[in-house]
Amino acid sequence: MSWCNAFTIAIIEKNPKKMGKLIKEIPTITDVNEAKQAQALIQEALKIIKEEQAKTRDSMEKNKKTRAFLMSANLGSSPKREYRG
Repeated sequence: MSWCNAFTIAIIEKNPKKMGKLIKEIPTITDVNEAKQAQALIQEALKIIKEEQAKTRDSMEKNKKTRAFLMSANLGSSPKREYRG
């Protein structure tokens, strides 16, 4: 399977680990059309990774707010130790 095909599959699957691995293993490209295709694929991968980062950031912020709310709600009850896993 060619690098471009493997990278296209990684983009379709939205698999950031596979994308990162393929970027590290990018072959030497001598054909202009293949270089343009690789550039377009990498740009698409960057969009996907930025979207995933934004989702993660939002999720972390929601968790932080939920935790703060729960901690403030527990202030009126008896003191308990916080579970830290």
